[in-house]
Amino acid sequence: MLHVDLRGCGASWFAYVDGEQVGGPYHGMNTAATAARTLEQKLKVRKERPCLCCGRAIMSEGPHHRLCAACRAKG
Repeated sequence: MLHVDLRGCGASWFAYVDGEQVGGPYHGMNTAATAARTLEQKLKVRKERPCLCCGRAIMSEGPHHRLCAACRAKG
């Protein structure tokens, strides 16, 4: 399971996943913690799925994201 790490102090907080910044700056730790819970929920649905057009594996964000960038560009 992916976990969002919070780093910062005082009024500047940032969210990280696997060492990469994914959110922030947030004003205060409570705001950052709320944002981290939201980010964790969004990241849970991401998984590798096949593109519905060409079959290439893509990291899908859910049912709305099922085409790879190349197939989406063909439109």
